Amino acid sequence: MCASGIDSSDGTLICNTGCLYLRRGDKESARTWWRRRLLDSPDVDERRRAEELLREVDGKAAVQ
Repeated sequence: MCASGIDSSDGTLICNTGCLYLRRGDKESARTWWRRRLLDSPDVDERRRAEELLREVDGKAAVQ
């Protein structure tokens, strides 16, 4: 969490922070990190990964 203050544009850090919240059972915080940061990213791959993570946490299958 402290590291996120160092570089809030680091997509890997943001993604992993959401994953850590999910592992702790805090789905809402995980969603918040993925939505707030990654879905607004200019990086297409980061946005795609955030969408996948959000679908997984919501129990929805990926769209093919």
